[in-house]
Parts: sequence; structure tokens; C-alpha cells
Amino acid sequence: MLEGIASGTTTVVDHAHITQSPEHARLAISATASSGIRSVFCYTPIMRVKHFNSLEFHPNPFEDWVMQTFNELADEGPFGEGRVTLGFAFDLFFLPGEMVKGLFAGVKAKGVKTITVHGSGALNLPAINSLNDLDLLDEHIIVSHGGTVKRADAELLKSKGAHLSSTPSTELQCAMGRPYCFDAAFLDGGSSGDSIGVQSHASLGVDCHSCTAGSIVSEARLGLQNARNFFNEYYLKQDKVPRALPESLSVEAAFNLATIKGAQAAHLDDQIGRVAEGYRADLVIFDALSPSMVAGAQHDPVAAIIMNSSPGDIDTVIVDGVVRKRNGKVLSVTVDAAAKKAIGKETLEWGTVAKEIVASREKMQSEIEKIDFEEALASMLQMWHIDTSKLVDV
Repeated sequence: MLEGIASGTTTVVDHAHITQSPEHARLAISATASSGIRSVFCYTPIMRVKHFNSLEFHPNPFEDWVMQTFNELADEGPFGEGRVTLGFAFDLFFLPGEMVKGLFAGVKAKGVKTITVHGSGALNLPAINSLNDLDLLDEHIIVSHGGTVKRADAELLKSKGAHLSSTPSTELQCAMGRPYCFDAAFLDGGSSGDSIGVQSHASLGVDCHSCTAGSIVSEARLGLQNARNFFNEYYLKQDKVPRALPESLSVEAAFNLATIKGAQAAHLDDQIGRVAEGYRADLVIFDALSPSMVAGAQHDPVAAIIMNSSPGDIDTVIVDGVVRKRNGKVLSVTVDAAAKKAIGKETLEWGTVAKEIVASREKMQSEIEKIDFEEALASMLQMWHIDTSKLVDV
């Protein structure tokens, strides 16, 4: 969360895969509240791993404590002076349909407005159709990534008021397909089909902070550049050159995906996502005279942010009227009351947090080195029902 603030993110919808125990979920919420960020914490029932060699899961993803903890948190929230609200996340569509429908009904009864799911054809997770078959595809849903989305899927998603969140770094790095947030790129007429028209219901996200950067602006730039390349390639293959780019591939469109479109997906667009009277004081202030932005920012500030800036150009971040980054440095945080016993401190400086992260990495790496990854990979392929005949050596 502090990485997000340092990168200019004031609000995050968090698909929180951390539900190993009630304590994990509660301390994650406390950490979020302590950081100062605004968040929808999407509580996630997960298949908990017992061990990797051989791969074995705890048999019941809905042990009594799982939804009991969710209900308790829903009754206790919001947290962090109202900045942290509870959402829900779900990917266990192999469970009986009536069970899933009952689960969603209970979650919505607790006032949850945002439910995130993963969508990826590569992982055999047809979330859009699974939700629609259960009559659960509606305005509550944010589909992460997309994966393999056809025109009919996109039309269905839009007609139901759901949203899609693209994470360009992950989608391109993991070869999951083009990011759908800039759908004018889908013009090749081949296997990808024509433009699926989902940009109106799209926004940007960051996936795994362990292997990608945490900057939404960087995601906007990467997605835009990739989309412009594919858009032009369609014409270059015909020995033609377009005179101009469509509005959907403009820097303004990228800026909107990073701001107001994300607020719309999270049902917060009446509070955040723009600088206007009556909106929450969530502000990011860039140094227009930095080496990266000087002259460009004076000519076109939106273009300079999308095409030139880095987190290092962000001087100040304000969330709900409170300064969280000043002079390019993340400020110390006050530990949430619910976490003070576990942390043993009233405040935390970034240096202390960084030392704890490094120590945690060392412990995790020592455990990782005990895993037979060939065996674990074979088990994962089987679990995700991946057709191994489609795998090729290159």
C-alpha cells in the first residue's frame, strides 16, 4: 500500500488473497488502514495450500471461520476513518451453483458493492459466462485481466453494468493476450477478432507487486503504447499508414482509465477520480520542473504525466485531506489500533517497514528452496485442467 502511495495511487480495489486465517485478514485490513490509502478490501475465500510436494490443499475452502470472519468484518467496518471498506472476491466457480448464489446473496446483504473475479482463458476461468449462468453478472463485478474475451462476452459485460480491469504489465509479461482497456487495438480481423468495444467499462490495475512495478501511470503508458503499436500494425500490413489515432488511443483516454474510470468501476465516482468541488481531497502533485517533465508539463500536463513521468516525479500525495507523501518521500504512518499489539509500535517509518520486508523475504526464500518445482508445476497444470498437449518446447 505504501508502494501504491509512493507511485501516486490514492485508492485501490484489493483482491486480497491473504485469507490464510482470521488474523491474516484482520491484520491486512489494519495494514491498509495504517498506510493511509483509500481501499476496497475484497475479502477472498481461497484454496489454502497444505504443502507443495506433493501438492495438497485444505479440503474445505469454507471452514466455519471463513465467512464468520467476513460477517464480523462487514459489521465492524468501515475502517481507517472510513477510508477502508469491505468488498468481496471469488474464483471458486467449481463449487455448486446454488452454493455460489447463496454466498453472493449473503455478501450483498452485508452492503458489499464491489466483487472481483479473475478472468483468463489461459487458466480456464470463464468468469463472465460463469457469473451470467448463475444470474450474478451485474454492476457489482470487476473482472481482472480478461484473458480471452470475445465480442459477445464484452457486450454481455456491458449490458450487465460490470467492469473489466486491465493490468498491462502482467498481461504482456505472462503472454495472456492484449490488454482490453484499449480495445481499438483489436483490428486484425484474425483470431482476436475486431474491436470488442469494452473500453467504456474498463480501468487499469496492478497485479503482482512481486514481479511488476506498482505504478498505475506506468500501466497506462505500457497499455497505450502496446495498443498503438497493434493498431498501426493492422494498417502497416496493408501497406497503409493511418493519418491519426482514434480518441480511444489518446493520452487523455489513458489518463481517464487511470483516474475516473477506476473510480467508476469501484462505485466511487461521486467521491473520487476528479478534482472538483464536493469530491474527497485525494490529490497527486507532480514536479513539473523535474528532469523528466520540464517543458513537456508546461506544454501538455496530461501527456507529460502519461508519457514522461515516473513515481520519482511525484512530490506530494494527499489522501482524504491528509498528506501521505511530501517532497518525494513517503511519510511515517500511525499504526492502526487493531494492529498495535502485533506491531509493538505506535508509528512506523519506511526504513523500518523495508527492513521487515527484507527479513520476510529471506524467510520465504529459505522455504521456497525446499520445493521441487517440477513436481509442483505438474500438479498445478493438473489442478487448472491445462491441456498439456498444447504446450510446446521453444
